[in-house]
Amino acid sequence: MALLLRETPVVITGLGVFSAAGITISEFWETVNAGRSPAQWRSLGKDQVAVCAAPDIPRQPFVSRLDRSVQMAWAAASQAWDDARLSTAGVPVRRIGIVAGTSRGPAGQWMKSFRCLEAGRMLPGLAANSNIASLSGALSILFKAQGPSFTVSAACASSANAIALAAQQILLGTADVILAGGAEASLNPVILSQLHAAGVLGSHPDPKRTCRPFAKDRNGTILGEGAAFLVLESAQSARQRGATVHARLAGWSVAAEGHQRTGISETAGGLRQVMENAMEMSGFAVGEIGYVNVHGTGTALSDAQEAKALQRMFPRGVPCSSTKPVTGHCMGAAAALEAVISIVALQQHQLPPTANCLPLAPDCSLDLIHTAPRPSPTRVVMSNSSGFWGHNASLIFSQEDGR
Repeated sequence: MALLLRETPVVITGLGVFSAAGITISEFWETVNAGRSPAQWRSLGKDQVAVCAAPDIPRQPFVSRLDRSVQMAWAAASQAWDDARLSTAGVPVRRIGIVAGTSRGPAGQWMKSFRCLEAGRMLPGLAANSNIASLSGALSILFKAQGPSFTVSAACASSANAIALAAQQILLGTADVILAGGAEASLNPVILSQLHAAGVLGSHPDPKRTCRPFAKDRNGTILGEGAAFLVLESAQSARQRGATVHARLAGWSVAAEGHQRTGISETAGGLRQVMENAMEMSGFAVGEIGYVNVHGTGTALSDAQEAKALQRMFPRGVPCSSTKPVTGHCMGAAAALEAVISIVALQQHQLPPTANCLPLAPDCSLDLIHTAPRPSPTRVVMSNSSGFWGHNASLIFSQEDGR
C-alpha cells in the first residue's frame, strides 16, 4: 500500500465543516485558533450537563425529513464539494464516491420510531431513514454520486476510518473523487444519559471549562455534535482539472486494540502501533512530524494512556494540542473535524492551543500548546483518534510538495 500511495498520491481538494465552533472553515478555524469554547448548559432530567451545540440547519426539502446527523453531513459536505469546485469539474458521476463515518448513526430517527410504535402508527419512511446507511445514501443522492458509497462505524474513530477507506478506494482505482468524513447528532437525550451514567462526561461550575484535556483536575469530556467532510482525489485527477490542493494524505493506519471495550489499553501499545504504521506508510521519520492533534478527551484514564503512547512515540517531544474543549467530543465526526483542523494548521503555519489544560497533570508530560496558538513552519502533521472497543486511528497530512 505504501508503494502504491507513492505512485498514486492522494490529495485533499475540498474542506467543509458544521459544528458549534463554526459553520464555515474560516469561522471554525478562528474559534479553534482562539481556544474559545462555545459550551452551554443543557438539562438532562434533574441534572444539567455542558454541551457544544451546533446551530440550526438551513432547510433543504429532501434533507429536512432525515436525521439531524444527515442534515449536518449535507451542510458540511456541500461546503467541501463547492470548495473543490466539483459542480463544474466534469468528473463522471460513476467515478465519484461517498464514504461516511458515524458512531451512533440516525439516533433521532430511532427515537421517532419508538414514539410511533408506542402511538400505534409507524411512519413508512422510517424504514429507510433509520438506516445507518442513510448518511452515505442521502449524500450520494444529493450529489448524484454513483461510485463506491458506504457508511462505516468505528466508535470515535469512525470518520478517520472513512477517510482511510476513501483513500484506499482511490488507490484501487474504483473512484477518482470521494467525499469522505463523518457526522454525529450526539446531543440526543439517550446518548447523553448513557455517557452521563458511564461517568464519561466532565463537570465544572463553568460549562466552558468542562473539558480539561491532560489537566491535573480533569474529570471528563464534553459532548458536541457536528460534521466535517473532505474531498479526496488522486493527484492526477486534481492536476487534470486544475484543482487547488490543500494537503496530501501521506499515510494512515486504523486498527483495534483487541483488549477492552473502553478504549486505549493500559500499555498504550495499540495507539503507538497505529502511529508507527501511519509513519511507515508515509515515509516520514518521527522527527519530521511537526504537530499532533491528539484525541485528548479530558477523561482521567484515557488522557494518561494517550500521553504514555505519545511520550514513547516522540521521546524528544512534539507540539500537540487537543481541540475538543472547543468543538466538543463529536464522537464519530470528531476525527474528520480534527483532520480539517490539522490541514488548516498546516496551511496557516499556526498550531491551535488546548483550552483549559493548565496546570498539566504529572502523568501527562507533553509539549502541549496552551494559552495561545503557536507559529510553526511544519510541513507534516498527524491526527490521532481512539474510541470504545479499542478502535485507534492515525492520519498523516503533508504539504503537497513533500515527498
